[in-house]
Amino acid sequence: MRRRLSTAGLSLIEVVVALGLAAFALLSLMVLLPVGMKTNQASSEETQAADLLTAVEADLRNSATTSGRSHLFGLVGPYMLSSSGRLVLNPAAKAASTLAEGQTTIGVKGDETVVALAGLPHFQASVVYIQAPSSGSLLPIQARLIINWPGRNLNNPKFLADPSKVSGHVEAYVTFSAP
Repeated sequence: MRRRLSTAGLSLIEVVVALGLAAFALLSLMVLLPVGMKTNQASSEETQAADLLTAVEADLRNSATTSGRSHLFGLVGPYMLSSSGRLVLNPAAKAASTLAEGQTTIGVKGDETVVALAGLPHFQASVVYIQAPSSGSLLPIQARLIINWPGRNLNNPKFLADPSKVSGHVEAYVTFSAP
């Protein structure tokens, strides 16, 4: 009596179906990869900008008011010493609502190095003073801090957060006491 050996294997149709399913799964993952990478880059840029925003705020809060500019970033401060030695409003801060002559906006690289806006840096840091009371006033200084990317020499505060002009932005409204 002869025994027949059974061969346990997959038919050609089963192999083709399995390969088709595997190809579909791999193609789906390949399509999602660029979307994930773009989201990761946007998240990284936003985190860098938020860190930079915190640094700009700390710089403005901790800078001496005598020079009229912040120490680290060189942004226009609301006060400066007059020739008579009195603390007075900085004329450049009064014009900050229009970002006159780029006096309140700077270019910043990701490592917080200040660079010229003409070189199109990665970030642009801007300060718009909403309220800068005279020294000795009980009213607080109010400012709008904006970090946008990519850095462009935008002279109008309306454009700093405009999605048609910049890829992204973070901003904060800050208050601190007047000297």
